[in-house]
Order: sequence, then structure tokens, then C-alpha cells
Amino acid sequence: MNVLITGLLFFLSGIAGLIYEVVWFRMLGTTFGATAPAMAATTGSFMAGLGIGCYVCGRTVDRIRSPATTYAILEVLIALIAILIPAALTMIESLINSTSLSVEQNGLRLTLQFASIFVLLVVPTSLMGATLPLLTRVVVKKQAHLGSRFAWLYAANTIGAVVGTVLTGFLLVPWLGISRTIFVAAFLNLLAAVGAFWVSRRSGAAPASHVVDAGDVAGPDSVALSEARVTAHDNPVVQDVQTANDEHRTAGGSLKAGGSVVLPASVVFCIVMVTGFVSLGCQYLWTRSLIFSFDRLKNTTYSFSSVLAVTLLGLVLGTFVIGFLIDRIRHLRGLLAALLLMLSGSIVLSVVLLLQLPKLQDSVDPETLQVDFPQAVQNVCVRSLLVIGLPSVLMGMLLPACVRCIAQLRQVGRDVSKLYAWNTMGAVLGACLGAFVITPTFGLLKGILLLAGLELSLVPLVLTANARKGAGMAAAVVGISLCCSLIPTDWTLQSLLVGEHIVGYRDGTMASVCVVENERGERRICVDDVPVAGTSVIMQTDQKSLAHWGMLLAENPRRALTVGFGSGGASWSFLLYDQLEQLDCVEICSDVPAFANLMTDANHGLLDVYEDSDRYRIILADARAYLKRVDHPYDVIVSDCTDLRYRSSANLYDLEYFQLCHDALTDGGCTLIWMPLGGLSQDAFLMTLRTFARVFPEMQVYYLHNRWTHYILLAGHRTPFRLSPDRLDQLLSEEDVKQDLAVIGMTDPRKIAATYLTNAGQLGSLLAGDALNTEDTPRLEFLVPRFDTGPWSAQKNLNLLRQRRASSKGLLSSDISGEQLADYGRFSQAAIRIMNAQEAERETDVERATLDYLEALQLTPEDDAIQEALNFEALQAAGQRGNPTAWLLLGRSFQLQKRYVDAKQMVDRFFSAADSLRQAADKGPESEQRIQQADAWAPTARVWKLEIEQAAATDALTNPADTQAP
Repeated sequence: MNVLITGLLFFLSGIAGLIYEVVWFRMLGTTFGATAPAMAATTGSFMAGLGIGCYVCGRTVDRIRSPATTYAILEVLIALIAILIPAALTMIESLINSTSLSVEQNGLRLTLQFASIFVLLVVPTSLMGATLPLLTRVVVKKQAHLGSRFAWLYAANTIGAVVGTVLTGFLLVPWLGISRTIFVAAFLNLLAAVGAFWVSRRSGAAPASHVVDAGDVAGPDSVALSEARVTAHDNPVVQDVQTANDEHRTAGGSLKAGGSVVLPASVVFCIVMVTGFVSLGCQYLWTRSLIFSFDRLKNTTYSFSSVLAVTLLGLVLGTFVIGFLIDRIRHLRGLLAALLLMLSGSIVLSVVLLLQLPKLQDSVDPETLQVDFPQAVQNVCVRSLLVIGLPSVLMGMLLPACVRCIAQLRQVGRDVSKLYAWNTMGAVLGACLGAFVITPTFGLLKGILLLAGLELSLVPLVLTANARKGAGMAAAVVGISLCCSLIPTDWTLQSLLVGEHIVGYRDGTMASVCVVENERGERRICVDDVPVAGTSVIMQTDQKSLAHWGMLLAENPRRALTVGFGSGGASWSFLLYDQLEQLDCVEICSDVPAFANLMTDANHGLLDVYEDSDRYRIILADARAYLKRVDHPYDVIVSDCTDLRYRSSANLYDLEYFQLCHDALTDGGCTLIWMPLGGLSQDAFLMTLRTFARVFPEMQVYYLHNRWTHYILLAGHRTPFRLSPDRLDQLLSEEDVKQDLAVIGMTDPRKIAATYLTNAGQLGSLLAGDALNTEDTPRLEFLVPRFDTGPWSAQKNLNLLRQRRASSKGLLSSDISGEQLADYGRFSQAAIRIMNAQEAERETDVERATLDYLEALQLTPEDDAIQEALNFEALQAAGQRGNPTAWLLLGRSFQLQKRYVDAKQMVDRFFSAADSLRQAADKGPESEQRIQQADAWAPTARVWKLEIEQAAATDALTNPADTQAP
């Protein structure tokens, strides 16, 4: 009964422990920044604390008369300390920020952060680590039960970790927030403490075993029982210990287990340390690799929680399996060798599966645009299970097997603590070296293979049972490393569209960065398979708008900050302004600017141009952490983030980050936030706007309608702001600025002003309510992955803003003349028609789109971008890819534009393309679908062709300059 209850207590402790780990990771990410050093400090201190606590407790645990009572006291202390950690973090942050370290002293700052994190977390985690040897003492009463009961205890704690992972990642943080989640974990600690006190009172004090001093222990190559005998007590344990001594001692003093000579302690310690190293190193590399193969969940909080849960479940299953077998197996050396061999093979197999398994698609409800979330999570778990399930099971079997090899009943707590400490030491090294050495040196896939080879090199060590053959093991590792270097360099998990190829790739410490080029020569830079910037017109619009609108909406800007380097396009556009004296770029991933030389179409080689200039500098840091310590204000702060689904991106859309931007602005300054339209439900979208407006009540919203874009710009000022025509003229007075704006079709000041969409006052009741995205309640990152990221969600949110469209009169200064106001109003009306046309175009309603574009052209005939839009480049591209219907729809548009020669050519192309598809020998499902579509449109096409020919004949004299077909 006590064994079952003790397992339940350790189960509760496992839940609490994982809750703390996840919550502390989040808190440290928002406090010190989500940089690799900060995260490594968190991982290292957490794991090191567990190992230290286990080892220190193990030195005395076998002397403790009531280990259950001691365990209860530790659980109470863990709960109390955990509740105080948020306040301690705030105090440490204030102390570090008060040191006035400059940006150039970032290394010293990181050192202080690392040390402070370690000192802060090592105390509670050491207490957590001490619980394992204590409870092992409680449940292990016989040598014959040592392996199985340790396995049961370890499995119970790991199951708790699984539950804690799922609860924290899916329920507690999104429902309760960070602070309340900490109290839930503390309550579980206290519940475990109460249960442990009950167990202690029920069973009474256990006899304290005499543990030999360090000098009495046999040499490093063997574990021998001391000649000291256990002090007599009226307890059956004494008899069990004496029996164990007799059963496991040979004439020469060696220990035996079931007839097989037990491995030397140093060999077993080597096994558990290397396995810990490989386990945490592989876990890091697997997690980084798996995100490439997920669909909508990608590298979201949900996917990371799911992968961790699958890993822990594998460990649980492995521990349960070995727990049933371990005390019955006679040949432990053969068992260990077989486990190591199978583990290394399964790790190699995981690489094959990562490369070969197809991506599982998540479904979306077409009406509500909600992702089938259970299916999406299931897809992540299935994929993770196939890749890492088997090696996780085998890893779960190894530690109990090692415990059975060397642990003895009379000092079980000490032996277990030593093994766990060595295993944890390896895990700390694996987590740190996996991120900082293995990944940047070998890459994700080669790194996994290297770790598989390292695990394989333990097999001969086990079979020879000679620790001095470590040199041979080192040689094996070197050989494996050389083999890994021969692996083809084109092994990559990067997703590619049709016609794309990779021109640059690197697996770095923070992320995997890749530059991809399509058949048109356009390039995009991706971070962990997510496009963040590029050279296409749409992506150029993203980058240039941040710089130009940021400069436009600030009063006399001299100093600017851009968050995110991307392709360097925004930085280049900023630096075109002669009045700008200083531009700082904060980038969290050093590998992104390292590829700037491959994105020169966007950045024009700015890193070479400004290599020796103080005017531009890249600051490798987390934006939140940097803004907390910045010692000078900025006139412009622009924030360019990726999809809000991804971890840490949503942190740049919470109340505290917006407040940091507000506090770092000059009085006449402007904060500009790139805000995606797609991938957000209406509630999530409005919550983000509401959060921004809570900090910037004068919020303005801009939408660049030169093309259909998937984002808006949120502009915030410390004081009320109005735009004067003189300011717009000044913006375009510099020739290089005007040329840069010409790339995105925005050279007319009236059209620039027409991008003003709405403001906080106009949105009014839509922003009412108390639901905000904050550090403590990070709702956004949990809501966004549940919603479709396609264009329809973007269009719905855009329409919501268009319904509350504000007049340009509210943006322009009061000194504008009536004639000027009317002129600006003309472009504003044209913008409405253009947005209507773009919506119709996405719905493939080409007729309506054409008519709306023509109305816009009548209002603003000087806008060349409208005429360009009337060429419908998307339809042309679809026709080139073999879709006959695209040519027909394009012909209909040209007919409405009275471009009859072009229209006739497009309709003729429709018929010829359809005939070519029918005559093709090899027809796939897509070709058959296109043929059916063309057949359905054929009668309409004949009618349109006749109309075009008649109109061309009667209108030939009035349209002599009809353009040629594209």
C-alpha cells in the first residue's frame, strides 16, 4: 500500500515540477529575453539543480530515519520558494538594469543574467532533485525489488511530468495565466507533502543504515559492499540486507547479480552520463527538426508541448517495461549492450523517418475557419511518435537497468543519487552542447547521427567492461564524426514550392535559416520554415512600408529602432533618409543578417555600405530585454514580426511590450507595429487592437492597398498626431526615397495618405472589454493556432476595419485647404474601390474586380498602379501553369476594359490550352479537373468570343492603340 501511495506522491511532484519548468521558461523569456543564452541558462540551472540536489541528498539519505517526513518538508519548501520566484525575478531584473551596462557590454550582461538565473533556480530544483533518493528509500525494502520499485517510482514521476506538460501547455496557462498556474503547482506540492506526512506516521521511522565513508568504498572500477554491518533493529530490513550481502558477494569480493558479474561502477556511470547527454541532445535536435513537418501548428506552444509529452510517454513506457523484467534478468551486461545497440539504431532510424514521412494535413472548417484542433494535435503526436517514440522507450529502459547493475539495498539512496547525478550532468551538457556546438557545427540531421554514434560507442565498453578503453570509444566518436561529415550537404527539411531551390541554408543555435529562390528569381528568407522577408513585391511592401510610414508619422525623426532584420530591406529604406542620424536594428537570431549577402535585391548590400559607419548597427538581442535597458529615447520604433502562431512572436504583441515601446519614444515619436490580418479569429484580432489601444489611445490603422496585402500597420503616438501635406511633400523630396517608394507603387502623397484606414475612436465599441494579451495572460499565442491562416480570415478582419473606416480629414492637419482636402478625398474614395476589387479578385469574381478597378481609375487616372492591377498577374501566372480557365477570365476582363485585341487572344488561348490538356497522354487528377472546368466554361467562352469580335469590329476606329497581349 505504501508503495502505491508513494508513487502517487511522486506523480503529483512530477506534475508540479513540469509546471514550474514550463512557467519559469516563459517568465525568464519575457524577463531576460528569449535568447539562446537565457534559455540555456534556464535549462542548465534546472537540470543541474536536480543533479546537485540528488547527489547531496544521496550522501546522507541512508542515515535519515524518516525519509517520508523529510520528503514532505522539501515539498513544502519547494512550494514556498516557487511562489516567491516571480518577485525575486523582478528584483534581479531591476538590479541588472541598474548596472547601466551599455550595449557594447552585452557579454557582461549575459554573464550576470546567467549567474543570477542559475543561483535563483538552483535552490528549488535542488530540493526537487533530493526527492528521488528519499522516496527510493521509502519504497525499496528488499534487494530483489530494487530494480522494479525504482522503475515504478521513476515511471510515476514521469507520468506526472506528462500530465504537467499537457496541463500547462493546453489548459492552465491559457485559462488561468502564469501567476495562478504557479499556485496550482504549489498546491500540488503541498498535497504531496500532506500525503508524505501520512505515510510517515503510518509506517513509523525507518531504520537508519550505516553508510561507509568515502575512504571505505572500493576503488573506482568496482562497487563493493563494506564490511560494516547494519546496526541491529527490530525490523525485517536488516535480514534483507544481510541476505543481499551474502547473495551478491563472491570469494574475491566482486558483486554478482543473478549469476552475472556486475559492471564496474565507473562503466555504469559513463553509460548513464553519455545516455543523458544523448537524450537531451537528441530531444533538442528532434524538436527543432519536427517543426518542419507539422502543418498549421508548426513551432507553436502546442507543438512543443505535444512533442515533449510524447517523449515523456515513451520514457514512461520504457520504464514500465523494464520494471517488470529487470529483477528477473540474469545477464545484465547483455541487456545493457542490447539496449544501447537498439537505441543507437532507433536514433538513426529517426533521421530516415524525418526525411521520408509525408506531412499530415490539418483540416479547417470552411464556414467558421476554425482549425480541427484535436486532429491537428493528433497529427503532431502521431508524427512525433513515429520519429521519437522507439528511442524514447529505450531511453526509459536504460536508467533502471543501470540502477539494478550497481545499487545495493543498504545504500540504495546513495547509489541511486550518484547515478541520477551523473545522468543529469550528461543531460545538462547535452542540452547546452546540442544547442551551441552540435547544431551549428554539424546541423540538425548530422547532429542526430553523431549522437547515435556516440551511444553506439558505449557497446564495446559494456562488453569489455573496462573503463580504460575510453580511448577506443573516443576514436569511435571521431570516426563517426568523419562519417557524418561525408553525408550529403543537401540533406534539409526545408519546405519548397514548385520551381524553388535553396541558395543558402544554416542550422543555427536559435533557428534554422534558409534562403529560397523561385523560377522568377525572387528570393525569400525563412526562419524555421517560416518566410519572414523576401524580394517579391508583396514582401518588399512589408519591409518598405515600415520604414517609410515610420518616418512619415514621426515628428522630425533623428533616431530610429527597427525590430527584426529580415532581408535588411526595412533598414535600407530607413537609411535613405538624410535626416536620420542613427538606426539601430535589434535581431534575436544572428544567422538572419549572416545571409544578407544573398538578399541584396532587398537590402542593396547595406552591411558592406555601412560596415565602418556608426550610423547603423545591428544589436543581437531580444527586443523586450533591449527596450528594458535602453538609455536613450527613439523617434521611431518599428516592430516587424512573423506569424503570431509561433512561440515568442506573440510576446511582441502584449501589453507590456507595447508599454516598453511607449516609454522608449520621444514626445513626437511614433511606434509602428506590423500586424497580420490572417490567422486570427475576430475575437483574437480585436483583442490585439484593444491591447495596443490601451497603451496608445490615439491608435491609427493603415492598410497599403497598392496590392492585396495580408497585414495592417498599427501606429501609436505619445501625443495626438495629425499629418500635414507639407510633411508628405518633404517625404518625397529626396529622390532616392521616391525611387524606393516607386518599387511598391506609392509615389503620390495623396495615395500615401489614403492608406489611412481607421483609428481607435472610430472602432469604438469594438475595442470595449477587458480581455487583453499580457505577460501573465498570454492569450494570443494560444488562440491563433486554432484559426486558419489563409486569405479568407485576413479578408474578414480587413472588412471589419473597413466597416469602421475613418475619413482622411481626421488624419490631415487643420491648416489644409478645402481644395487639397477634396483632392485627398478623391484618392481615399479610390482606395475603397481598389479594396473592393481586391476582395472580388480573391473570390475569382473577375468581372466585379475589373469594374471596381475601372471606377478607381476614373477617380485617380494618375495612379499607374491601378492599370497594372488590371493586368491580373495572378491569372496570367495560373494560365502559364496550365489552367485554361485563367486565360478565359483574363479575356473577359480585357473585354470589359475594351482591350479587344488582347481579349480575343486570351479567349483563343483558352480553347487551345483546353485542347492540349485533352490530347495529353498522361493526365493526372489535376489535369482532369481542369478539363472538366474548361468544358463547363466552353459555352460561355463562345458567347464572349462572339461579343469580343463584334465589339472589336465596331470599335476598331476608336481604339487604335489597343495593347498587345501579355
